[in-house]
Amino acid sequence: AHGAGAYQRLQPGTLPAGCGCDLPTGLRPLLLPPGAGKGKVQPGPRFWPLSTLLAWRRGASVALPAHDEPPSETRTHVALARNTLAADPGRLFQSDGLDFSPRRRADRHGFTVEQWIFLARFAQDIAPRWVTFGGERRLSWLAAAPREVLAAPPEHLAELAGARRLTLSLATPALFAAGWRPAWLNDDLCGCPPACPDLQLRLVAAAVDGWLSVSGWDLAAAGDGAGRPTAGAKAARKAVPAGATYWFEVIGAPPDDWAERLWLAPIADDEQDRRDGFGLVIPGLWPTPQQQGEESAC
Repeated sequence: AHGAGAYQRLQPGTLPAGCGCDLPTGLRPLLLPPGAGKGKVQPGPRFWPLSTLLAWRRGASVALPAHDEPPSETRTHVALARNTLAADPGRLFQSDGLDFSPRRRADRHGFTVEQWIFLARFAQDIAPRWVTFGGERRLSWLAAAPREVLAAPPEHLAELAGARRLTLSLATPALFAAGWRPAWLNDDLCGCPPACPDLQLRLVAAAVDGWLSVSGWDLAAAGDGAGRPTAGAKAARKAVPAGATYWFEVIGAPPDDWAERLWLAPIADDEQDRRDGFGLVIPGLWPTPQQQGEESAC
């Protein structure tokens, strides 16, 4: 975001003569368009409506609401000493969580229950029922949603047909063994995403924020009767946060249905991480008309 309500689009570009950077070999820098103006850069909103994101990827100008995300709450905790199971002095840590309580909804203009819901895909059909959800295990209603809710908009798939350049934006955090780079890319930054092994891509640029710590609690291990406070704790791992975007060039002839197969498909390295929903991506356009005639090879 640049200025009051003005959003500038970064694109892979070429540095002027005499300039350099420390990007990995083969990657191009992300540059602002000519005439973007000067000023202090401010962070943009973390949550975008899907229609706005797809319009932005097409190269259109967008307007985003002031209240764009659910409120969060930060809590301070104290670790437990293993020998006494009492508070261990000096071992403090914090956790952040989304707060959907009625008192928080009243503080946010335009925030309603209908605007914020959680969607998840399951391998089997889920019967509607009451469940406990979140860190405080609050009573929540789980119901089946139409499959079309998570389906790719047909008009977006039509726009991507025949594209030679594309972007993959993370809708959920991704776990890669090499940190920011997927393991399915070789040293030449070429490879095929797991959900579409017949689509060969070459990475051109990447916009990745600082790493995100991901851990959790293994309910199966926690319920083994061991009685240890860390029996079910999962090790913390560094993840690429949601919102990161990768720019690719298509190598060779892509399959006709590549966009549909990549829609909300996981690109994390480990198969179990992909099953857990790490690294779901939204494919988008890379509008660079001046480069439409170029072709790359690996």
